[in-house]
Amino acid sequence: MRIETLHVQHAPGLPDGLASLSFPSGLVIIHGPNGSGKTTVARAIRELLWPGLEPTGGRLESRWRIDDRDHVAALFADRVDWSPALQPSPLEAAAPLARFGLRTLLQHDDTSDLGIAGTIRKELAGGLDLDEALEAFDSP
Repeated sequence: MRIETLHVQHAPGLPDGLASLSFPSGLVIIHGPNGSGKTTVARAIRELLWPGLEPTGGRLESRWRIDDRDHVAALFADRVDWSPALQPSPLEAAAPLARFGLRTLLQHDDTSDLGIAGTIRKELAGGLDLDEALEAFDSP
């Protein structure tokens, strides 16, 4: 299952909506300054997959590629319509995985260079070892 495009027509905090976004295959990292829509994009995708989990009241449309078939998902009035219809069972099983955030990754116990949390934490800090930097500021 892969999202290809997302168009947010309306979302709380973004009265003008967002332009259509395209997602290339592979890992996609969305970054930008505060208020640029990163969290809105994450919530929009989550709401398309698990409507009602945390309703946002948004209006959006997306295109997905699932098992070599194109699908369109549209959200309006807290209801998601998939065309062609999507079997929800695998999505329901994966719902808990969609609820972790960056804070969860940064607070993970494994901060070694080999652990995903450590790697992401270091990359988000511009390649700095945050623990080492904190120690430098704490020392006289």
